Amino acid sequence: MANKGRNRSGSLYRRWQNKEYPIDDKATQGKGVIWLRYMLNGKTHKTSLKTAATEEAKQKQKELMAPLVYADEKTALDQLALKARQASEKLDETLEKQNPPLSIADTWQSYAESHERPDSGARTLKDYKSHWKHFTEWLKATHPDILLLKNLTTTIASGYASFLTKEKFSPNTYNKRISFLRLLCATLAEPARLGSNPFEKIRSKKLKPDSKRELSQEELKTVLETATGDLQTLLYIGTFTGMRLGDCATLMWNEVDLG
Repeated sequence: MANKGRNRSGSLYRRWQNKEYPIDDKATQGKGVIWLRYMLNGKTHKTSLKTAATEEAKQKQKELMAPLVYADEKTALDQLALKARQASEKLDETLEKQNPPLSIADTWQSYAESHERPDSGARTLKDYKSHWKHFTEWLKATHPDILLLKNLTTTIASGYASFLTKEKFSPNTYNKRISFLRLLCATLAEPARLGSNPFEKIRSKKLKPDSKRELSQEELKTVLETATGDLQTLLYIGTFTGMRLGDCATLMWNEVDLG
């Protein structure tokens, strides 16, 4: 049943700096955002008109409140909700055109320049770039229609994880690539407009480290006697000093106390 005898046009007011002002308040003209207040089903409703211009707000008020003149309350509410949703979608489309979400092609550069990523060393960044290249090559071959980072889904993430397993990548390599992609999506969630992290629920694999044992004295003697040249020198230094290979290779004469 229609709202006969009621003011169906609602009233406009301006919100600025968390306060409400009359629509004709001179001090706040052109500032803040204009809102529409109206009664429906005995309740007060408020909706933002997403503009600071008075004339534009009045036009939007007329369009939004028109259904109340002819329709019953339920129909009016449905139509108002539809118009509000359409306005919101139109605003989202405008914002997306002005500031498009992150593309797959621009993702690595954005990650490398991000102030929110971990402060990784040059070697780690090089590995990360390699991981990203491997993933994007797989993505291009399997999902050529995916051009934006926000379009990655849990299904795609799971598909890549299955690919790594099928291709028999080691658990260590698998974990490094999945962990990096999880980190990248978390770091770029805002510019990419990701609703959720597609790699968040992909579990790491249990590592299977290679077993190691010490060489026996006879085995060690055979290794030292068989080696030749600089390799033999490195092995002798390591054996009799206990230093690591890198330290043996960079050892300087002035660091040796022959006495």
